[in-house]
Amino acid sequence: MRIAFIGLGNMGAPRARNLIKAGHQLNLFDLNKAVLAGIRPGTPTVNCSTIDPQTARDVSKAAAAKGVDMGDAPASRGYTGGFGAELMLKDLGLATEAARQAHQPVILGAVAQQLYQAMSLRGEGGKDFSAIVEGYRKKD
Repeated sequence: MRIAFIGLGNMGAPRARNLIKAGHQLNLFDLNKAVLAGIRPGTPTVNCSTIDPQTARDVSKAAAAKGVDMGDAPASRGYTGGFGAELMLKDLGLATEAARQAHQPVILGAVAQQLYQAMSLRGEGGKDFSAIVEGYRKKD
């Protein structure tokens, strides 16, 4: 199957490699305004770029107008180094900024952002995001 794949960063590149290993043919793109020019209607398309929610909606809307269906790109199925704390911190930043722009409070999101920032400052940002629990385990 030929798939258009947008976003080749920390998360997108490994996903694209797995699709290639599975025998799919990929047209690879980093997000830019001309990306939809090269995608034919009906081509399965995955957007793994790191963009804010409004830009993602805009890209999906532009794709739909051209007859291109943007598929969802679910996260890793495992927890062993699948999603680093630095990536969680980045995503929390995007989410809290989107909430701020929508004039909506995200108090727990802001707290989570601070906790992951502390994890990063301890030099643990490269660990899986679930390693945050280590900071709360009882120390003897």
